[in-house]
Amino acid sequence: AKKRGYCLVCEIHGHQTAECFTLKKGSINQRWNLIKMKNICSCLKMRGKCDCREKKEKNCSICKKTHDTLMHDPEYRSEYRPRKRKAFDYPF
Repeated sequence: AKKRGYCLVCEIHGHQTAECFTLKKGSINQRWNLIKMKNICSCLKMRGKCDCREKKEKNCSICKKTHDTLMHDPEYRSEYRPRKRKAFDYPF
């Protein structure tokens, strides 16, 4: 049987992090808080320091930046400071 990937959020095999229901059901702020709490890169491919920025990977299909499309914040504007995200605002 072929494994379907490993989720860094649920910490189980069976789905990729970018397909995670727990992550998908949260608001954009909840998603960002959750990956920060679990030390997951915004590209959703690994924990800790990731080389996606150095490689200039275009993981987001909306804005072509390094974060995964699931982490795209439509209200974020790089010319402003990021919105303050409420601590402990998780989807569970």
